[in-house]
Amino acid sequence: MPLDAFPIMKTCTKERLATRGHCQVELCDCGVLHLTFGPVTFRTTPEMARELHAMLGDAFRALTQREVEAHVRETPESWASAAAKPGEPS
Repeated sequence: MPLDAFPIMKTCTKERLATRGHCQVELCDCGVLHLTFGPVTFRTTPEMARELHAMLGDAFRALTQREVEAHVRETPESWASAAAKPGEPS
């Protein structure tokens, strides 16, 4: 089978869109996004990457909410009542 039958092996020109730490996003001239996390690269469509972005946003909002709720449970009652009534003496 010829090498050009495998899109992953195709030689493409990529434009780097973003880099942060060990991560980067590149857009290939064939329209594929390359999402690299350290030694791992995912190849996907822009539409699927947008879906991943939205899902990660949902996950991190849920994680933040859990962290806030855990912090409130660990906070002494006096702190919780003061936080509920800002500006009023506790």
